[in-house]
Amino acid sequence: MSKSQAPDIATRTHEDIDNGHYECPICTSEVQRNSKVWACHTCWTAFHLTCIKKWSTNQGSTVAVPNAQGEVPPPRQWRCPGCNLPKDDLPKNYSCWCGKEDDP
Repeated sequence: MSKSQAPDIATRTHEDIDNGHYECPICTSEVQRNSKVWACHTCWTAFHLTCIKKWSTNQGSTVAVPNAQGEVPPPRQWRCPGCNLPKDDLPKNYSCWCGKEDDP
């Protein structure tokens, strides 16, 4: 079966996952229906939750160390590997696509 030709990205992504045609862009392993995923709210690319957690914390990560005046720098941003846009919040939990239900 070929990749989905659905008109909207949500349907395409769901159909591709159902049919075994969706890979995590980080590890390139198949994303399965029961995989815990995180999806970027800008590009809607879906990643395995464990992969995106590693990506977001390892990407040039530095420990926030107070400077000489005792000020701690603001939390660093990380970039989505799908769209390369900066993100403020680190992915932590698995939630439904709309974000209303944790660990569905």
